[in-house]
Amino acid sequence: MKKYISVKKPLKIILDIIYWMCVIVIILSIPYALILVIDRPSGLPYLSIKDIIITLIEIITYSLILHELRKIMGRIIKTTPFSLENVSGFRKMSMYITFAGGVDFINSVLNKNFNILRFDSAGPIRIDIISFLILAGTVLVIAEVLEKAIKIKDENDFTI
Repeated sequence: MKKYISVKKPLKIILDIIYWMCVIVIILSIPYALILVIDRPSGLPYLSIKDIIITLIEIITYSLILHELRKIMGRIIKTTPFSLENVSGFRKMSMYITFAGGVDFINSVLNKNFNILRFDSAGPIRIDIISFLILAGTVLVIAEVLEKAIKIKDENDFTI
């Protein structure tokens, strides 16, 4: 019998590292942002208050997404993947991803570089808001499928 190596624990560790890196960036960014807003020291690059606020909102939103994903992975490792907490977590992730897309959209409009579909030097194609909406929709579908699976499982448990 072939033994399979699980990637659940290494993935959880990677998610934990990325999450805590985001938290550290948030904690360190707030004083730096205040310094830039209150007293703009010479020699530092110019950043507008708008850019600082949008960056902080994006980092906080990504941290919330990672937080939910870490909680879901923790429940999967504990062998409780079919739980309503995971459904709720996926729904929250979908909401956060949609919010991140909205922030990215607002940032693009404010910086006057909004395009639905564009070609640039960073890569062949860049789809801004559409990629966020597709990802959010996919995560929401996963939540709905998981909820349906839980209902079917509960019905089968009552039948037996």
